[in-house]
Amino acid sequence: MVSLFAAGCVQDTPNEMVLTFDGLEALEEGHYEGWAIFGEDKVSTGTFNVGDELSFVAPENIGEADVIVITIEPEGDVDATPSGVVVLVGNLSEGSAALEFPVDLSGASGSYILATPTNGADTNENSGIWFLDLPDSSPALVLPALSDGWVYERWAVFEGTPLTSGRFTAVDEADGFDGYSGVQQALLSLSILMMGQAW
Repeated sequence: MVSLFAAGCVQDTPNEMVLTFDGLEALEEGHYEGWAIFGEDKVSTGTFNVGDELSFVAPENIGEADVIVITIEPEGDVDATPSGVVVLVGNLSEGSAALEFPVDLSGASGSYILATPTNGADTNENSGIWFLDLPDSSPALVLPALSDGWVYERWAVFEGTPLTSGRFTAVDEADGFDGYSGVQQALLSLSILMMGQAW
């Protein structure tokens, strides 16, 4: 959990916000930006990256905001509108807010099989990973719907090298990535939908 303290309850500095984080990763590209949400109005509280000074003075009384939001903004972004890629959000109460990722991943689960259906039967079967339950071939990932601006991406690490197996937004839809697959199309029945990748 990421905690945030907005000093809106301190009369001497009602526009000051101090952020404290636990586990937030530094961005290699772009930056984080804080936002105080007043109904339909969104007021920037400042931009930052992990390791920066995390005390900000906003143009309005942050203590009167409804919600505090942290977004990821693209490199060079200077506009006064949030990107929509919300990484943390929390309701403001009595001058402070506990911020969390906007999607609850506590119930996420999944299983997989090792197979390479894209290059023929019984060929390099340990070189592919597919997220489905046998024998009915139903999707084997249990994941919540994501908020706007986010996608899932599956990764495998081979000898220290991360290899993507595609991005997706729904567990019952194919990801469309075939960067490592052979030219032979996987033999799928009309009732089967497989998500995975052969390397």
